[in-house]
Amino acid sequence: MKGIPHNPPGERSRKKEPEPLPYKNQESVPNEDEAREFTRKLIESEERFRIVAQAITDIIWEFIPSTGKGSWFGDIERFIGCQPGEFSHTLEAWESLIHPDDHDRVMHAIQCAIDAGTPYDIEFRILARDGSIHYWHEKGMVLRNPDGTPRKMIGSTTDITRIHEIEEALIASEAKFRTIVNHSTDLILQIDERGIPVFVSPSFSDLLGHQPDEILGHAPDSKVFDPAGLAQIRRGLGLLSQGIFPSSVMRSEIAMTRKDGSKVVLEYQVSPIVKEGKSRGAYLFMRDITERKEIEESLYREKELLKEKVVERTQALAKSEEMYTALAESAQDAIFIVGPDGITHYMNQYAAALFGNLPDALKGRYLHEIFPESLVGALLAVTQRVSSTGRLEHWQQEIILPMGTRWFDIILTRLLLPDPDPGLVLGIAHDITPIREQELALSKSEAQFRGIFENAAEGILIADIPTGALFHANPSICTMLGYSADELSRMSVRDIHHEKDLPLVWQAFETQARGGLSVLHEIPVVRKDGTTRFMDIKASRIIWDGKECSLGLFTDVTDQKAAREAIAARLEERSLLVREIQHRAANNLQIIGSLLSHQIRQTRDTTALASLRVMQHRLQTMDFVYKQVQQYENFTEIDAGDYIAKIGRNLCQTVGPRKHITIGTDIHHITLDPDSAIPLGLLVNEVMGTVMESAFPGEREGHIQITMKESDDHYTLLITHDGLPLPV
Repeated sequence: MKGIPHNPPGERSRKKEPEPLPYKNQESVPNEDEAREFTRKLIESEERFRIVAQAITDIIWEFIPSTGKGSWFGDIERFIGCQPGEFSHTLEAWESLIHPDDHDRVMHAIQCAIDAGTPYDIEFRILARDGSIHYWHEKGMVLRNPDGTPRKMIGSTTDITRIHEIEEALIASEAKFRTIVNHSTDLILQIDERGIPVFVSPSFSDLLGHQPDEILGHAPDSKVFDPAGLAQIRRGLGLLSQGIFPSSVMRSEIAMTRKDGSKVVLEYQVSPIVKEGKSRGAYLFMRDITERKEIEESLYREKELLKEKVVERTQALAKSEEMYTALAESAQDAIFIVGPDGITHYMNQYAAALFGNLPDALKGRYLHEIFPESLVGALLAVTQRVSSTGRLEHWQQEIILPMGTRWFDIILTRLLLPDPDPGLVLGIAHDITPIREQELALSKSEAQFRGIFENAAEGILIADIPTGALFHANPSICTMLGYSADELSRMSVRDIHHEKDLPLVWQAFETQARGGLSVLHEIPVVRKDGTTRFMDIKASRIIWDGKECSLGLFTDVTDQKAAREAIAARLEERSLLVREIQHRAANNLQIIGSLLSHQIRQTRDTTALASLRVMQHRLQTMDFVYKQVQQYENFTEIDAGDYIAKIGRNLCQTVGPRKHITIGTDIHHITLDPDSAIPLGLLVNEVMGTVMESAFPGEREGHIQITMKESDDHYTLLITHDGLPLPV
């Protein structure tokens, strides 16, 4: 509970004695007693207006243009942060509060209202006594004499500083949140209550290859979502549309189809969007949980509501005592009067409606018959303290009402009435539930951003763009660089990059300053221990605490770079070795072939000559098979179908055009390594050669079919023909 300074009567304003009022019948002049009674009633009416004006949250004022004198009703000392009685209640004192940049505009608006009758409705800044800047909203009107000359100007002042602070905080929070979403590698999808996508994060194209316009505004289909996952999402939307909301976040996995037709499985969670108890769609977070609350609309409604209240209160100032009563009855604040004994003497319509009743039905009841039991004890104690001390009490309280739980800003002040003073207390309760909800939403948005920042797997550094100074780092980047967050906050980009790489870094900062996104691939980054790691850095410009900064996402690619270079080196070594082996094998086959040819020319024995020719044929076959294997770019994965078909075509060419034999293959998706391909080629060549010579003698035509199947741990090779049976 927070106390509000209370000024004794007479120190807030200098009250004039009421001027005599004209009577309709000048001949019927009241006697002295009647005049004294009329004056007493007029003073009481004005005193009641002053009490109400001081109790409401706004400041009500008036000043006489002809004399330059003014009066303020309400706790203006609290508005400007000074002690009770310190404000002199003069136009000069009020004018000195106006911010120098707004002074001429405010004075011009007042002069226009007096001279031309234009409405006085203006927002401006004032300088409080502690040097802080507050925002005021003033509305007023000029009351004129029958001849049109201005008689007085009346109006009200509302402190709207808190609204400005909330707006600025919301803008900054949304900018931080949107930056993280736009540069996150995770996919975020928003759908409306019909299941139609209305938003996808930029990572959608990177992850799936589809452009946003291919999915936005269209019902999800199997081109992107697999049928099972799509059905699951639709079931969830059906439950939400029926008002069935899960007690916890829905999590699951879903398969999605990339543009190239490949499949990807994503972990996602569904967060329903609920407004006024009804489903308005949902967010789908793919791997990351990122959620953002929109509260601008509620903030706008609250601002409009405040404007309406100011208009109502300003108009009420120009009316008589009956209009002041109407002000209390039409106010959107709960106004009540209660005695130190806890008996209610008055409650306006707004207050009575909060408890589902009429004002007359609540008059004369005790507090415990109206207010919740949890509030009665504290409310009665504060009422008795205000009644006895005369000091104003101010606090905020959560109250359970028939319509639900609401938050109120409550002010209690003692009513100053003529003797005998019953010690009555005036209470005003202003519903601040929307503001509390906005503050909670802002706190939640900040917590969500902080959670993403602190728990992101990627390293995040925030640096000042003009100077390169580092001043914020998440735990991941601290682990990557070996520094603590405090150490990094005292460093610069010069401390983590080599001198030769700094031009690239400054060029990236210039790109960000122009509003672009900078990407640095495999740039060296120096750790605390002096070692170098290679990083991919994606960065963009953000506004952080009012400064133009760079938000950089760091991904350590050192291991990937080293692995890629090691693989390339091993492949080069292997290629050299294979070429050397191939060269030596070819030389050996040529030497053996030359020796056989020489031996054949020297041999006269027919039996030995036949054996040598068989050896020569097999050697030629081996040479052919070996050359076929060498022709494959990746000889560790030789296509069996293509390989065997080439062997068959070679045999047909060797046998000659006298035979009209066709060869067919039924071999699919079988690859061989050299250890299997070479003996298989020799076997096929030997068998097919025998079949061509024995099953198709002379110029006999026919067909040879080769079929090969792969089982778990072996291959099955089947060679069939439509020629003569082979001899046993």
